[in-house]
Amino acid sequence: MEPTAVPTASVLQRLVLGGLCLALGACATDHGPTTSGFDGLYQGKGYSSGPGCATGFALSPMKVDGGHVQFGSVTGWVQPDGRLQMVYGPQTFQGQFQGTHFQGTVTTPRGECWYQLQMNRVS
Repeated sequence: MEPTAVPTASVLQRLVLGGLCLALGACATDHGPTTSGFDGLYQGKGYSSGPGCATGFALSPMKVDGGHVQFGSVTGWVQPDGRLQMVYGPQTFQGQFQGTHFQGTVTTPRGECWYQLQMNRVS
């Protein structure tokens, strides 16, 4: 039997860091420049402008931390000018942060439902 090669510490570190990087998406740098100027927790309401779509409704909180946005299952990055664009399946989320306020829209591929989002930073 041949002896089994034991990886060195540096090889193990690279494998572990590479695995974490892939699992957490921490290595992705394709989001461009971001800003933490809008960090906080935002709450508000949504309004529909499409026939047969839900009318006014409460929204899940939107968390912004280090420029990274978490809104339910949707994630994205705030640009330095406050713009936000996220895609989740067939839906497109886009909007603008201004001070402690966020205003945006959610559209579906065929445009049958179009939602306005109005949110304010609460913390």
